[in-house]
Amino acid sequence: MKILILHPNFPGQFKHLCSFFENKGHDVRFICQTHYGRRIKGIKLIAVKHPMGHEHYIKISKSENKRVSLRADYYRSAFVKLNESGWKPNLVISHTGWGCGVHVKEIWPDTKLIGYFEWWFSPDSELTQVMRSNPYLKSIAKDFQELWKRNIHMAFEMTLADYIVAPSIWQKKQLPDSLIDKCNVIYDGVNENVFRYDPKQISPIPKITYGTRGMEPMRCFPEFIKSLPALIEKWPDLTVEIAGLDQICYGGKSPKNGSWMQWAKNSLSETGISDNIKWVGRLEYDDYVKWLQSSWCHVYLTHPYVMSWSLHEAYLCNTPIVTNKSLAVEELFDDNDNIEFCVDLEGENIIEAINMQLRNPNRWKLSSNKRKGNLSLQTNMKKWENVAEILVAQQA
Repeated sequence: MKILILHPNFPGQFKHLCSFFENKGHDVRFICQTHYGRRIKGIKLIAVKHPMGHEHYIKISKSENKRVSLRADYYRSAFVKLNESGWKPNLVISHTGWGCGVHVKEIWPDTKLIGYFEWWFSPDSELTQVMRSNPYLKSIAKDFQELWKRNIHMAFEMTLADYIVAPSIWQKKQLPDSLIDKCNVIYDGVNENVFRYDPKQISPIPKITYGTRGMEPMRCFPEFIKSLPALIEKWPDLTVEIAGLDQICYGGKSPKNGSWMQWAKNSLSETGISDNIKWVGRLEYDDYVKWLQSSWCHVYLTHPYVMSWSLHEAYLCNTPIVTNKSLAVEELFDDNDNIEFCVDLEGENIIEAINMQLRNPNRWKLSSNKRKGNLSLQTNMKKWENVAEILVAQQA
């Protein structure tokens, strides 16, 4: 089977899927704009860029909607070149919303297309309501018209798709009625042979961890930082390790002094607890696994948006977790797991949940195997394989 995968940034959500299909003997190719030197064995990578480079592309397309239109054209050119070379995919898997798959059915009308769906921007969603009221996220709400327009290319691509996949039930429910029945849920999956309980890695001293892609309002970074002085007053020997980059990935307002990390360092310095805080930056894969396994409590806070993989990975490591209640989280986890839920994002509630975990001698109890099974990489890769085989068989 010839499989083409589309995402602006290699490998995106498709790292494991690429390897899975390649290991099955399929001819897998991946079109992206950026890859930062990353490679996956056996995957032929095709990078598309503006003739004057990626930085020029960003400069001339200041809004994401303009970038989507340009990106669609770049990907179309790549499709044409593949077609002219005699390579025609049996199946295309496209991350919708970025413009990558807009022209798939134009160039290859008979090719089966799976649209991977992540987020629908709705004016009445729980996230939009939060953005309008949260002081750190109001800047996103002000630009909601631009977000609304991002649905245009996404809806077009999903309308043409033969099959739509969402990585959670909650994300599927964000879709409008016209698309929701066409959408099916396949979780991204976590490699349970890597992310697993390892008591030898547990820190000998109290340590909590907080990690996300960027230090930003969407992942409640300001609320977490504000809770630390009172927490460390209760636990003076506690180490707090913060992983991630000093950047905003999902939008929102920056503080007056430039970045949220600098704001945090300044704030914590004033309270005299800087020595308790360790900034570990972006961790290499193996170090990241050990970091999760070492934690006495992993703190994951978020507004109602797409869940981070770190929550799933910490869960499979059997790391005690503190998170805030949301429909997205409750879909996979409940009160029977090694999780303490914050009632809300007020500092005292975050502190109390962390206290509960740090004081609990049974905090590393094993979680529900049934729920962990939902996150099994092997189980979810098999679901992708079944869908691919059924769709391609329909071409015959």
